[in-house]
Amino acid sequence: MTANIFYQGVELLLYGMSTVIAFLVLLIGVTRLMSWIIFRFLSESIDSHRTSIAGPKVDNKVIVAIGLALRQFRNSKRNHRTS
Repeated sequence: MTANIFYQGVELLLYGMSTVIAFLVLLIGVTRLMSWIIFRFLSESIDSHRTSIAGPKVDNKVIVAIGLALRQFRNSKRNHRTS
């Protein structure tokens, strides 16, 4: 009786594990197929519409003003620590 239950458990284990492995292999295959389709057909349209995006031009006066503001902020922090 125990041998029969043991063999049924092994049989259930094999069916379950083979089902999981088959599902994972199918999932990986479908995912790779979808990825291939997307890269094959959509990468051409993405490359043709791609343009270079230039950042906004920053004036030198703005950069100097930011630098001066940072220096003033850091100096005020030092003055508060020493007082």
